[in-house]
Amino acid sequence: MKKVLKYGFVFLFSLFVLVFFSSINTYDSMWNYGFSYAFSKFQVPFLEFNMVIPGFYNMLMSIGLMLCHNNIIFLIEHAVIITITFYLLEKLFQKNAWLFLVFMCFPIFIAFTVSYNFFLLFLMILIVYLEENKKSDYVIGLLLGVSILTKQSVGFFFLIPSVVICFREKKRLLKRLIGVMIPCFLYVVYLLITGSLLEFLDLCVFGLFDFAKHNTAIVPLYFVLSILLFIISIIYVIFHKKDILGYYVLAFFSIMIPIFSYYHFYVYLVAVSCLLMRVVNIKGNYIRNLSILLCLIIVCFNIIMTREEKQFLNIHNFNYLYLPEYSKDNFLILDELYHKYKKLGNTEILSSKSVWVQIKNEEKLNYFSVYLTGNFGYDGSRKMIDRVKKIGESYYILDNNEYQNALKNNEQFEIETTKYIIKNSKIVDEVGDYIVYHYGVVE
Repeated sequence: MKKVLKYGFVFLFSLFVLVFFSSINTYDSMWNYGFSYAFSKFQVPFLEFNMVIPGFYNMLMSIGLMLCHNNIIFLIEHAVIITITFYLLEKLFQKNAWLFLVFMCFPIFIAFTVSYNFFLLFLMILIVYLEENKKSDYVIGLLLGVSILTKQSVGFFFLIPSVVICFREKKRLLKRLIGVMIPCFLYVVYLLITGSLLEFLDLCVFGLFDFAKHNTAIVPLYFVLSILLFIISIIYVIFHKKDILGYYVLAFFSIMIPIFSYYHFYVYLVAVSCLLMRVVNIKGNYIRNLSILLCLIIVCFNIIMTREEKQFLNIHNFNYLYLPEYSKDNFLILDELYHKYKKLGNTEILSSKSVWVQIKNEEKLNYFSVYLTGNFGYDGSRKMIDRVKKIGESYYILDNNEYQNALKNNEQFEIETTKYIIKNSKIVDEVGDYIVYHYGVVE
């Protein structure tokens, strides 16, 4: 009964934070929800919509969405993963595992963001658990393969600790290699069956050159803090050479590349906190009680600091999206504009909110759903311009606020394609932040 209450508390606390503080009203979360939604509608990635990751996490999360297209299902699934992560940490570090919740909450629940990055943290902890309990090398290899299919760069870095651990045991290394190859082979078969292999290579391999060129974002503060955490990880490995955990935490630093942002930093911070859980030696329930108290204090602090009026969006597929009233009004304006011009001809939305509208209207995703520079394969901007030409006469609803911010701050919004559309269109409507262009009809 105590275990049910304990894990029930972690699950409900996680779900509460996800709904009211970390929701899916962020770019990465919304697009991950969109990818899972697309998989649940049996869309073919790379062919029908653009991704720069293999998408195992999104395939997994789509299972619940097959039963019901609603954001609360997506949040529940993520809360389950967080709860399982806590369970594994408790097996590894006993009561010190409660520190996990503190670092997840600090300072404003950023690590709770629903995306494949946290799932990679979960996989790292699961692999460490299997390593320490000397479980099957085939199973460990299988999970390493799943890591590659979740985010290829981090997955390949996870292979390094395995090579270090099994360097002198060739049979174990071979077993792990076979384990890695199984999910990767099945994935290649899937790509061949769906006819999307070349598109996958373009978006997830060759296109990464474009992605890195346009998205090597370095926020100085978080770059410095990340390097400090990395140094701490190195020092830990030097003094604990036989501790497998240290090597995997070092490998997890790859999640910061090439975007040294606050979100990636806080996920990496949670990974580094595992090193603290290993060395803290306080008996009794002090760690548990203090951790729960700190989490509740952070919740109360954020309630006080975010007293702006919020409400649930409460529309189809987004019943439990909790956001400020102005965001709801802004979305409803966009949705109304979309329906208005959809009746007149092909209509696309040039905004991060495009995926919101498509999910709300039960439409399939396309290459405008994630309208980001570096996300269209090698020489992607040219390919998107060619796509616009091929589609022909259309209406494009531009989020001018996002566009101007991208011009000013060098953000990831697809600028070159937008400039081409503006140049070859005439303005037919302006409402709030949105400008409607009729492409192919120039004044």
